[in-house]
Amino acid sequence: MASPSGTHVVLYRAWRPASFSEVVGQRHVTITLVNALRSNRLSHAYLFCGPRGTGKTSVAKILAKAANCPDQENGEPCNKCPLCVGIASGQSLDVLEIDAASNRGIDEIRDLREKVRYSSAACRYKVYIIDEVHMLTPEAFNALLKTLEEPPPNVLFILATTDPHKVPTTIVSRCQRFNFHRLSVEEIVDRLGEVCSHLGIATEDGVLEAIARHADGGLRDALGLLDQCLLFSGEGDGAGGSIKHDDLRQLLGLADEDALLGVLKGWGEGDPLVVLKVVDRLHREGKDLRQFTRDLIGICRDLLLMLVSSGSQDAETLGDQKWLVALSKVLTAERLVEMLPALSRLEGDLRWATQPRLSLEVGLLGLIFETGRYRPQQRQRTEDECPVPQAPAPLAASSGDESSESSESSAGFGSIMQQWRQIIERVKKQRRPLSALLEPARPVRLENGKLLLAFGRDWGFHKEMVADMTNRTFLEKAIGEVTGQRVAVICIFENEIQAHREEDLVEAALREFEGVLVDLDDKVQEG
Repeated sequence: MASPSGTHVVLYRAWRPASFSEVVGQRHVTITLVNALRSNRLSHAYLFCGPRGTGKTSVAKILAKAANCPDQENGEPCNKCPLCVGIASGQSLDVLEIDAASNRGIDEIRDLREKVRYSSAACRYKVYIIDEVHMLTPEAFNALLKTLEEPPPNVLFILATTDPHKVPTTIVSRCQRFNFHRLSVEEIVDRLGEVCSHLGIATEDGVLEAIARHADGGLRDALGLLDQCLLFSGEGDGAGGSIKHDDLRQLLGLADEDALLGVLKGWGEGDPLVVLKVVDRLHREGKDLRQFTRDLIGICRDLLLMLVSSGSQDAETLGDQKWLVALSKVLTAERLVEMLPALSRLEGDLRWATQPRLSLEVGLLGLIFETGRYRPQQRQRTEDECPVPQAPAPLAASSGDESSESSESSAGFGSIMQQWRQIIERVKKQRRPLSALLEPARPVRLENGKLLLAFGRDWGFHKEMVADMTNRTFLEKAIGEVTGQRVAVICIFENEIQAHREEDLVEAALREFEGVLVDLDDKVQEG
């Protein structure tokens, strides 16, 4: 939207409420203030608390206009007189907005204390709007307290904060406090619909709901996001056009429906491979993994509300009903109650994660493993692809020691194979996720205290996690407790088994003939 001067005005400023009746979602605040104005019972100080973008500063400016408007009617400013116009444009000398984040010291507050003594230039009230007041220093708060204790006549203080618990109780007790609430999805959607209708903007079904949910109760954020969507779709001039779901997804880096449904169905069916494939695709496409987790939380919450209320919730509140109906067939309310706290912790962990992809993979798989829903997807293997485990054949040797070592390794390997399920059960008692990671693994060889553990090519994540030093050490300890053997676990893919056998043969031959490996390229260079 363009201003009279031709410069663009962002939507949240162009659609800022000019009167109490235009304020969205804070009726408990506006009604009280209107009644105070009508009965001429204004307080000398107000404290507006609440999340960002919920109307604190807008209501403060409306209050400043209404308190000084000579043509006030029923507590509402006229928005036409010079005083209202001057306050709205920020040009009034009697209404000062102070950002406490950048003016937080005692010197600034002392300067304020000096100026409040002077009479107003044109208005009835001299109004000080201090935004983010919790940012003031303790010394500055003490200086402000002196003014609030003995306020000059016709001076009005309006303090605004997103963190009221950081404001000293001595300050709070001298103000009338109003708590601004997050706006509901319906309230935001109604306002966005009004804006789009005025601008002639068409939107696909569900787009405004998605914007409202992403704004998390802040109308200012919702209007800012709508403005971005208009620019992204090429409709920045505000003259007609449309906004599609794909525009919103690309702008925010959101995952598509298939990714969200894939993960949720993977949880319900106990299939970790589906979950891993989705995360891999999101990573390759450069999606915001933390936002993806937020989207999962939102869907799980909507589904939980639908299940516990037997579907009685309003469709606008719960979003896309088709998603929820499909998911309700694989996820129960009890399962969702287990999942949501873990998802919430995961979303917080991703904020600081140095490897977000790995953190997301481990967190999502943990939701399958820790609840015992993991069902490994077995597939038939041919004998060539996956030979039956067997003890290695002993090498022909003139020394009895070599034959004895192979015989001991063969016996030790047989013991591990016979007790492999017991080993996994031992791990499961203390580390259920690790036991699930071991399901697709199979011991294939024991030689010189090294146990080769093979994984199929589809189980790369499992191999990587078991090979982690912490997990590997724990597994080696469990093997020792069950079989009495000290082994070093080596994780490999199944197609690497033959290569490891050839390496073992070379090592055995070197020991037998007391030989050493020689790099022929180095010998040629020396020659």
